[in-house]
Amino acid sequence: MALALDALLTARSEMSLGFTIFNQIHDAFLFLIPEDELEETCNMIKDRMSVPIPLPKPLPDGSNYLKLRIDIDVYDRWCE
Repeated sequence: MALALDALLTARSEMSLGFTIFNQIHDAFLFLIPEDELEETCNMIKDRMSVPIPLPKPLPDGSNYLKLRIDIDVYDRWCE
């Protein structure tokens, strides 16, 4: 999560996006995103949060990295 957070904050600065990270709950982030930047920000989140995580030893398939699945849900109001 720390690697993903760093990637998000770097991208926010590089892309001049106006989102804020409202909260983190376990393995989830809650964002406040300007409506006119919603699609661009969601695409960036999917791209940047897919940070490859180095593993101490290879998986049975020989890969040395783990890539997390990213799910995004969008709501007009939190808790709806």
